[in-house]
Amino acid sequence: GSTMYTLLAGRAPFQLTDDDALMPLMRRVVSDPVPDIARDDIPSAVMDLLRYSMEKQAFSRYGTAVAFGEAIQATQAHLGYPVTPLRKPGTRPGDFVLPPPIATTAG
Repeated sequence: GSTMYTLLAGRAPFQLTDDDALMPLMRRVVSDPVPDIARDDIPSAVMDLLRYSMEKQAFSRYGTAVAFGEAIQATQAHLGYPVTPLRKPGTRPGDFVLPPPIATTAG
């Protein structure tokens, strides 16, 4: 989550300046909520995904990288973006998994 945040924001989640002192930075990491990314093109669903992935307590985050990958896929599908295939552990190279299609109701 932190890596995705950094790629989208152009800076680490809790970094305020290029010369952040270690202790104040660590204090923000431990106690501050994940700050919003100051871009209009970041959907709230993406910020929710990032916040959940960076919860302070480990038991509150995604339990595995696969679970995080599946959450990314679900967010992509929810937003109507193409869904990135995910290669799960135990599969052969080249075996990628897409989530099941989202059921839609005709209205």
